[in-house]
Amino acid sequence: MNKKKHSTILFSIFLSVFLTSCALTGAYVFERFDRYIADYFKNFAEFSDEQKTEIDKFSREYQLWLVTNRFSAIRGLLVRLKELDLERDNNLISDIDTELSNLWSETGKYFIPSFTEFSKTLNSSQVIEIEDYFKSLETKENLNKKRSQVEFQDQILERYKKGFKRLNIKLNDRQIEIIKSGANKTIDILEEWRLQRQNWTYTLIDILKKRNQPKFDEYLNNHFYSQLEMGSENYKNKLDQNKKVTINTIEQIFKSLTPEQRRRFEKRINLYLSIIDKILIKELQ
Repeated sequence: MNKKKHSTILFSIFLSVFLTSCALTGAYVFERFDRYIADYFKNFAEFSDEQKTEIDKFSREYQLWLVTNRFSAIRGLLVRLKELDLERDNNLISDIDTELSNLWSETGKYFIPSFTEFSKTLNSSQVIEIEDYFKSLETKENLNKKRSQVEFQDQILERYKKGFKRLNIKLNDRQIEIIKSGANKTIDILEEWRLQRQNWTYTLIDILKKRNQPKFDEYLNNHFYSQLEMGSENYKNKLDQNKKVTINTIEQIFKSLTPEQRRRFEKRINLYLSIIDKILIKELQ
């Protein structure tokens, strides 16, 4: 329920990424998407059968909302991405980032009413379990020593490699150098992000413990909305700077594609488009 470790551009440009989990098995994976969401939430605590049914319900409703409200726009962006004419369509990468950042934000807003109503059904033991769940995540993260600049840049390189691999592109030496140049200009904000998420989570637990008090709905709603704009101006400026660097890096890589890389890329985009079309036909019929 937190916002993002770094610019959502890496989340965004590869949301083909949302579809890449479908890449090998097609629309079948998406048919189970609501189950993946539900299972994620069910890990927070030991919920009753009635609560699990409610989780299943709003997860399925989100899946339908996603198809109905976002898939056509995502499909249009993938068509533009396949054409990949960055000289003529010079806002392509920025538009993909904007669309999918909006998807990220609207997904958070979509779940707020469901989360608020569901929170009223929690008992004290479940709130403690949720608190323990988030503390366990913090413990795992704290076991990892603070990363060096070299480690940070290596992780950036690996993210790009994995991201472009999902687009069926194996990066060459020239493209790797483009990434390394961008990585040198990227600001590591991991520690700031962790601290903000930790503070947000602590406040969430405190609100949940007061779920029987007046104005609970208002406090919880406001808190959920606050995570969509989390961070100081300095932090947001760093995000914006990282975003510009990443967009520029991705544009340079796309412009440097060899004919063979372009052929393999178009083949993968065609796969994603066929998956979307199958999902749209099945889910909206």
